[in-house]
Amino acid sequence: MAAGEPLVRLEGEELDAALEQSRATVEAARAGVLAAEVADSRATRELARTEELFSSGLATRQQLDEMRSGRDASRAALAAARAQLTATAESHRRTAAHTGKLVIGSPMAGVVAHRSVNVGQM
Repeated sequence: MAAGEPLVRLEGEELDAALEQSRATVEAARAGVLAAEVADSRATRELARTEELFSSGLATRQQLDEMRSGRDASRAALAAARAQLTATAESHRRTAAHTGKLVIGSPMAGVVAHRSVNVGQM
């Protein structure tokens, strides 16, 4: 047996399912970021329009304040969506790291002289 050659492969169906679920969660978080970016872009454009209208006397102070509040809320939602993406990506990374531990490799070249566990025993 060569060094690094797999000695043991552990069953990992549950871990594989968790990895697939974490992948889907990351994709959903990415979609959430995109949606928040679109909402922020729209709120920024609406605020700019309202500021122009306000300076021309065609919008009220209340309308301007509402647009500013909407833009601020959209920026906060975008920051939250980005934080959620970061958290889900880290969780996915940890899950993927665990799947890498399902195969135990030989630490050195040699011959396996004794096997104390057989397939299906545990």
